[in-house]
Amino acid sequence: MTTLTTVLGLTPMAFFPGEGSELVRPIGKAVVGGLSLGSLLTLLLIPVVYAIVNRLGEKRMEKREARKEKRREKRKEIEAQCDDSSTLTTGGDA
Repeated sequence: MTTLTTVLGLTPMAFFPGEGSELVRPIGKAVVGGLSLGSLLTLLLIPVVYAIVNRLGEKRMEKREARKEKRREKRKEIEAQCDDSSTLTTGGDA
């Protein structure tokens, strides 16, 4: 809202002819353009980039959790094999 009021306030200075306007017209156009572009980037581009980065992060976390789960399963299998082999060597009298 502040940007909108500033852009609307600077529009006459930037685009309408008048006495001495040749001196302030370039800075007015630069300020209006910069504020407008900055607002568009803030309102449109940044949320899209954030959503993309957030989605990539979630996928990365899912892959990491899947790898951890595989390691846990493999560890359980190895522990079960070790328990079976120790039971066999002791003859079941543990």
